[in-house]
Amino acid sequence: MSEQKIKIQLPDGSVREAHHQIFPPGAVPTGLDSYKLAMAAGAQAQDIAYGGQEGRTTIGPWLSSRNPGRINIVYAVLKWPIDSTRSAARVTAAVRARYPEAFTRVPGGQEFNIITVFMNDDGTIERARKEVLEPPLQIPGMGIAERFAPLGLQWGEIGRADMISIPTGQVWYAWRARLEDEVFDGPRHRINDLPKTDDRDDRALIKRYFPDAASYHLGAGEQRWILLGRDGHVWGTGHGVYPNSLLLEGEVEARFPGVRVGEPWTEGSPRGSNCLGTTPAEREKLRVLCLWVTADSAITDPAAIDSKKRPDVFLAAILQANSGPEPGSHPVPDVGAAIPVRLSFGAAASSSSHGCQHLPTVPICRMRFIARGMGESRVQLNVTLDPPSSAGEATIAINYGEVKTVTLRDSESRAWRLALRPTRLN
Repeated sequence: MSEQKIKIQLPDGSVREAHHQIFPPGAVPTGLDSYKLAMAAGAQAQDIAYGGQEGRTTIGPWLSSRNPGRINIVYAVLKWPIDSTRSAARVTAAVRARYPEAFTRVPGGQEFNIITVFMNDDGTIERARKEVLEPPLQIPGMGIAERFAPLGLQWGEIGRADMISIPTGQVWYAWRARLEDEVFDGPRHRINDLPKTDDRDDRALIKRYFPDAASYHLGAGEQRWILLGRDGHVWGTGHGVYPNSLLLEGEVEARFPGVRVGEPWTEGSPRGSNCLGTTPAEREKLRVLCLWVTADSAITDPAAIDSKKRPDVFLAAILQANSGPEPGSHPVPDVGAAIPVRLSFGAAASSSSHGCQHLPTVPICRMRFIARGMGESRVQLNVTLDPPSSAGEATIAINYGEVKTVTLRDSESRAWRLALRPTRLN
């Protein structure tokens, strides 16, 4: 029999709320979300310092073969006591009232606003500063004290402080210091810096699945990955170049048809992306990315995977730039410009159905791809813009694992560069 406990904890260690659930023999503890319960208790995302499970620095608690009757402790730690009078929602309302234009993105607009506000206890703004950054964006990295210094504030005056994202940028806010809400020092609480108490499971996984780790040197940008099921058993491993999480997830889901995988930070993977290794230096050398089969995956048993449904090619298409003639009319995002595409020889696939929905205004995200085999090591790729134009099509021959760039022009004569890297799956 397994059981799961969940706690909402204040910074001083006192428990705000607790829940307990018993699971039948053989069942993997699941279903309790510490973030959701913290929200239900009145917390906001900005109030939560950490939410997760007790075994976050090792994969061990997930291995049912080692822990068949385990107790799974899930908890959230708050940065400060819950206080609805000092909520992020109240800050947002005050900033919206003073800077309404910052909450509406103008089509084609590229400016990035950084608004810094110091709040009064009644929810109004005492002091404010607005900065407007123009492309190319270089957002300055600042600590809390440095960010609020231009408002004439000293460290001892600043209480709870955090950042809110808005449509045109960021809002940094702070409330006047009180004894009960000392400023949360993020760098001191990074999970990556916490000491590891048990590395036996990590060592076992490295020895079994990455026996060449000591001698094999990864190439530039290359990373390993390991896919774990809901019960912690390993489904598969591999390696490749993944400049974007969409490409990693896209390739793994293409290799395991019908399986949905989750990003490390949403599925409870320890230490974020680099998940194996005792020290930071070892984790960086191993470069092992953890993925988990999600709870809502159509397939949760590896025996149910039909390898016949695996596509022939996985294509990583990376949008590089809009080279004109109207620079800035369609800015290229820093994140999300990677397009994972699954291709079976001779059948067309559309980028719009493979991870490009969040860039609907960018013409490059309305493409058709066709792959044709050219032997074991080479493939022919055809790329066509939709709607088609006289220069909106390109055909190249490329080796698997190689990167080539094509340039396509849309119906408005804008030129778009697209880097292509194909991987043979079957």
